[in-house]
Amino acid sequence: MFHIPLRLVTCLTASLALLAPTLVTAESAHAAAKRIRLGSSADVSRGSWSGPAYTMNGSGAVVPATMTRAIDTIRGGTGTLDVVVIAASAPGSGSTTPECDTVMGLAGVNSCTTWTLTTRNDGNNSAANSDIRNAEFVYFAGGDQCD
Repeated sequence: MFHIPLRLVTCLTASLALLAPTLVTAESAHAAAKRIRLGSSADVSRGSWSGPAYTMNGSGAVVPATMTRAIDTIRGGTGTLDVVVIAASAPGSGSTTPECDTVMGLAGVNSCTTWTLTTRNDGNNSAANSDIRNAEFVYFAGGDQCD
């Protein structure tokens, strides 16, 4: 049996006591908020909006017919608008922007930006908040939005 000096045990115990709160509250490793923008890099500047409009797909993907109806309602049938997609996790498909891939093919869309926000703190991302404030349409991607 080997013997650990009391002084070393005391030092290790004190160090662990100081580090324990940090170890317990540390957030698991994760990717930071991720932004991918398709379409124009410049935001649309609209003098007025129409609407409101909403779409609830529930099918696991953007339904072009209902999305087109919502886009046309918001833009009043003229001009273009910017769409922001909020996702809680990376998509399982091969594309990193499956919703924006569909949205960019619809009439009246200037840009579509996907924000993947995987932690509560990602909601404080100033660039994400700016994109959301400047969007004419915000779409929540499928999955568990509680994430």
